[in-house]
Amino acid sequence: MSNTATMMGLGSGAGGVKIADAFSTQLYSGSSANRNIVNDIDLDGHGGMIWTKVRTTNFNHVITDTEQGLSPYLVPNATSAADNGGSDTVTSFNSDGYSLGVDGQWYWNKSGYNFVSWTWRKAPKFFDVVTWTGSGVAGRTVSHNLGSVPAMMIVKSTSTTGQWAVYHHSTSANPQKDYLLLNQSAAAYLNQDLIWNNTSPTATEFTLGSNTVGNGSGVTYVAYLFAHNEDLIQCGSYVGNGSNTGPVIDLGFEPQWLLIKKSTGGAQDWALYDNMRGLVNNGDDALLSPNTSGDELNGYQSLSPTSTGFQLNSSHDWVNTNNETYVYMAIKKA
Repeated sequence: MSNTATMMGLGSGAGGVKIADAFSTQLYSGSSANRNIVNDIDLDGHGGMIWTKVRTTNFNHVITDTEQGLSPYLVPNATSAADNGGSDTVTSFNSDGYSLGVDGQWYWNKSGYNFVSWTWRKAPKFFDVVTWTGSGVAGRTVSHNLGSVPAMMIVKSTSTTGQWAVYHHSTSANPQKDYLLLNQSAAAYLNQDLIWNNTSPTATEFTLGSNTVGNGSGVTYVAYLFAHNEDLIQCGSYVGNGSNTGPVIDLGFEPQWLLIKKSTGGAQDWALYDNMRGLVNNGDDALLSPNTSGDELNGYQSLSPTSTGFQLNSSHDWVNTNNETYVYMAIKKA
């Protein structure tokens, strides 16, 4: 397929999973015609999530997952309920990727526009997707099959409007009382019992408060769960120094995908990078922000990957304000 790039690799990861079998970044040009996106990720057999963004114009991020099915999609930069895209959206989950419809909405496949998609496959100690119906009662637990304690969780109501609540195990010493919002630029909300009921997640379940963000009575929800391990994926934090020679972050591997959020000291957009759009040494970082519909920002070179992590190369507030804390999720390069 023209204008397409796929992450490939051979290294085994946690639970015997190869990163190339569990995660892919794909670049392609829209065609406004039925097509297959081949990335060697088995969504049909294992399930997972597809996150897509048009790069060249101001239009929404979209997320589709196998638990909700083909037609529903969610918009990370908005609070709307799941919408039904019909034949415009993902039309099948395949053993080697997925198929797209003609796309009259500019989200997945509009002719004349460039797109990026990130695909996660359900895999032990890497990624899981779960759905549930809220009870409105604090202490509601939701089972999962991640096979380890989630280090980051993203929760969204699907049947009604609501915020995108994010748990990250590095927001503070008591992350079970904290949350971020994927659809907002706000710093972390600390010392709150509203979302996670002041209860840490376990390797088999997570707990919710009575707040409607995660547990409104009769409301349906989806959660995307991410692990933390030395083989495939790391979720951590660092403190900025405000210098163009910024902190060096040790992951134990070179990343191919990074999501960074300033969690203290006021609002700042989320920052999303991948090595198909410039996350390489001396490359153009090509930043996208999940909380906005904005097109790709270029020319900042705010960070560089290393063989064992990444280094901050800018004092920009996105990644390196002096004495402020940032949380991140990093996925290993294949």
